[in-house]
Amino acid sequence: MFNRIRSIRKKFILILIIVISLATISIGWLAINQMSKNIRVDVERFSSQILTQVNLNIDRYFNQYEQGVFLLGSSTEFSNWLQAEVGKTADVVLRFRRVEEKYINPLIASHPEIMSVTFLNENGNEMHYSRSPGLKKGYTAMNEPELLDVPFSRKLSAYIRNSKDYVNANGGIEELQVITLVKKLRYGNSNGFIKIDISLQPTLAILNEIQLGKTGVGFIANEDGVIMAHPNEELMMTSMDDEWREPIFNRPSGAWFHQSAGEMVIFETIPYTNWKSVAVVPYKELAQSVYRTRDLIIMIVAASLIVATSVGIALSSSITSRILRLRRVMSQTQTGNLQSRVVLEGDDELTDLGRSYNKMLDHLESSIVQLAESRGHQQEAVLSILQSQINSHFLYNALESINSMATLASHKEISSTTLSLSNMLRYTSNYQNNCVTINDEMNHLLDYLNIMSTLYEDDITWELHCPSVLGEAPCLKAIVQPIVENAIKHGVETTGQAIHICVRVEHDASDGIIRILISDNGTGFSADRLADIRQRLSVAAEVDNYKRQKSLGLSNVHYRLRMYYKPVWAGLQVGNLEQGGALIKLTFPFIQDEKSEAQEMISL
Repeated sequence: MFNRIRSIRKKFILILIIVISLATISIGWLAINQMSKNIRVDVERFSSQILTQVNLNIDRYFNQYEQGVFLLGSSTEFSNWLQAEVGKTADVVLRFRRVEEKYINPLIASHPEIMSVTFLNENGNEMHYSRSPGLKKGYTAMNEPELLDVPFSRKLSAYIRNSKDYVNANGGIEELQVITLVKKLRYGNSNGFIKIDISLQPTLAILNEIQLGKTGVGFIANEDGVIMAHPNEELMMTSMDDEWREPIFNRPSGAWFHQSAGEMVIFETIPYTNWKSVAVVPYKELAQSVYRTRDLIIMIVAASLIVATSVGIALSSSITSRILRLRRVMSQTQTGNLQSRVVLEGDDELTDLGRSYNKMLDHLESSIVQLAESRGHQQEAVLSILQSQINSHFLYNALESINSMATLASHKEISSTTLSLSNMLRYTSNYQNNCVTINDEMNHLLDYLNIMSTLYEDDITWELHCPSVLGEAPCLKAIVQPIVENAIKHGVETTGQAIHICVRVEHDASDGIIRILISDNGTGFSADRLADIRQRLSVAAEVDNYKRQKSLGLSNVHYRLRMYYKPVWAGLQVGNLEQGGALIKLTFPFIQDEKSEAQEMISL
């Protein structure tokens, strides 16, 4: 059906109507089925907030106890008590009274729920402080194996237990549920324990504040699934059913629905003790108000869908009109019209698409111009090479004839000069090998200098220094001779004074760079001339800028080095020697394996 409709606007409106219709029908059905899940989510969120507050209150108590025990256990008075000798009862009591006066009394005053404080040393010393009516006669913490098994830890070890260690006002033994906190300490070679019993009433008071419907309750269970605090005293110190234990203790927090009882069970982990705080919420008590809300939501959603349909149809016209304009521009581009552009409106994805398409057309038009210019340059280069090959063939034959005649006439200088010129011509006109060895480049330079010495005799002297290890190193062809030629041109030919030229090849193994230093003893470059040359070299790396250069000697070498080797540091630098004279430095990579490493360097 959609394939028969060619208009994007009609397709958009049809899809919108179908989607809205399906949404309207689905919402009514989904609202009923999802409402029960939503109720559970709301109950879980609400209960989790309450449990979080409960956990914060319980954690606050434990942190305060921990702070008090830390101050007590880190005090000098407790250290002195712990190190008291066994059998010196008076000394043990005296040292305990000092701890009691300075630390225990303030702690009891801040926390009246504390029932007793016990100090125990593994050597047998033991002291107790308890509130009235107090601990039973003959009580000793040594009879509590769980106390002696407490490890060294930053936190207090906590557990809730049924204690028969306390007496009532009549002096009889009374069984109480207490929270016991234990801290194991060490001073020197002495290990000791601080044990605090706390009434369970503050924790029960916190649980009683939980309001989860008329019959909802909250309780606390330890890691073994034993209910340690519950508003119903009959359930305290009893174990939870396996049906409850598995879903609660397999995760740190969460919720599950007790299907048979119709209750939501939400649980959180108390961070300090890893106990579980559990809230049991009756599902039916909270569902009535949600059912009424459900009907209201359905009416609101239905009205919203009607409004959304009307607005969607209006918006579709705005969107599809811009798509149609973009389509027309693309159609014009297919016919070769690259000047047409998309009219930009708005600030959304379609606007970005139109802007990108306009930029693509701009780049395409620019690329066509550059391609045409590049093909022109390529044709010029091919014609130049072909013409050079024709001229070179004629010159080879002519020079061979001159050399033969000079040899027959016994003119050694003419023969030597002709041979050097022939070698130079063959060297520079071979377009198949752009890369040669440094030895080849030095031999080419010697051919040139032999010719110049014939012309200027003793006015030109030279010295060449190239380590044997660098002789076979590859380099670009014809990069040294043009520099020497430039020195002779601006030296002997211009000033008429003799000139000495020094060519030195250097290699720094630390950076893998070859440097060819070409210097002379002439007048060097003037400041203006040096600045002009450096400015020309700075823009000669691009083909268009290079073609506009008037002086092609230095620019030619610099341009070819930059284009062949690619790294930004490759090229030619110009300067003056301190003692006078010009200095030209050629810099390029030292490539030992020409076939592999040269290709790698060119691609950088």
